[in-house]
Amino acid sequence: MSNQEYWLFICVPMSKALPIRVCPDFVIELRSYSDQLAPLHIKMQEYITNGTELGWLLNS
Repeated sequence: MSNQEYWLFICVPMSKALPIRVCPDFVIELRSYSDQLAPLHIKMQEYITNGTELGWLLNS
């Protein structure tokens, strides 16, 4: 499915009873000094599992 077909598919009006789950193609996660690294790795893996194609985890 092309990107245009994908967006047309999710933008078609649907029943309010059905939630629409959208996952970005690209994410950037910026780690702050107070963030633990392990939970951010899990979060990035969830993005990938749900369809994100590229993710950057920036460890400052």
